[in-house]
Amino acid sequence: LAIQFPAAHKSPDGVIQFYRADNKSLDQDHPISLDGIGRQFFFVNDFEKGKWTIKIFWDWDGTSYFAEKEWISP
Repeated sequence: LAIQFPAAHKSPDGVIQFYRADNKSLDQDHPISLDGIGRQFFFVNDFEKGKWTIKIFWDWDGTSYFAEKEWISP
């Protein structure tokens, strides 16, 4: 699973949360740590199969941002 950040947002501070509505014990928080072209990767095998909500909170250049996306882990 790859998460791509806006090109201008190099090295943002923040967290990527993987939320599982049916089982809170599966929730995961990951600090944002991007590669050289603004991506962060996660191994799909690290997630139980099913529906996840990905919530991303980050700060860049004095502004706070939030993005949310649903993902179905195979």
